[in-house]
Amino acid sequence: MKKLVVTAILFVGFSVFGQEKHEIKRGKKHFRMAQEFSPEQIATIKSKQMTLMLDLSESQQKQVHKLIQSNIKERNKIREEMKEKKGNGKPNPEMHFERMNKMLDKKNEMKRSLKQILSKEQYEKLEITRLNKKRMMKRKRQMKKKREHDKE
Repeated sequence: MKKLVVTAILFVGFSVFGQEKHEIKRGKKHFRMAQEFSPEQIATIKSKQMTLMLDLSESQQKQVHKLIQSNIKERNKIREEMKEKKGNGKPNPEMHFERMNKMLDKKNEMKRSLKQILSKEQYEKLEITRLNKKRMMKRKRQMKKKREHDKE
């Protein structure tokens, strides 16, 4: 009887700790990429991913690379400005609005630029892929919330 109880406790303990480590590792991929690589390296990786996905020509690849690189540099500059404005406290609603507004403007600008660079078929494929990724992420978030709710 003692062996059964000890085995059950060990099994539950190992399974709980194993899940916690998995949860910690999962969310850091994007953050790690931004910390380890320069904007040029990130732009190279992302443009090559788009080349594989959309079968871009050499000129398209160069244009996309420049676009992504400038976008990353601009995003980093805005992030630094917001850190300076924010200081130690939480951002006020006005700062949050300003940041969201800038971000949406940049997204629209990026979208317009990509429409000019890519062919109609390539752009449609890109949009479909982005929508599918959004759906997958939404599904993952819902599953994570469900798991957290079930734990409680």
